[in-house]
Amino acid sequence: MPDYITAQDGPDAETIRIEALQVWVDPNHRDAHRDPALRAYLAKAGEAGIVAIIRYGSKEGFTLVPPALSGTGGWLEIASGVENEHSVAEMFAVEKLKVVASSGT
Repeated sequence: MPDYITAQDGPDAETIRIEALQVWVDPNHRDAHRDPALRAYLAKAGEAGIVAIIRYGSKEGFTLVPPALSGTGGWLEIASGVENEHSVAEMFAVEKLKVVASSGT
């Protein structure tokens, strides 16, 4: 079941939901998200429109945007707090939107 982030491209822009993978990192090894094998996996996920949430704990983390989605061709690390948890219904709604979009209906 996917998780997601919400994003806006400007203060007046529509809020969108972007599918996200959660990666839990030991806070004693904060750079573990830079592991080449993990970055390769996340880069491939980015090609499918998926970002990563790097989490050090339930309230600390950041969004990692892969090169395919960054607009710069590089990785973006966007500082963000983990504000709330999504309900199962909200996560299913994102999956349903993804299925509808991929089927073209």
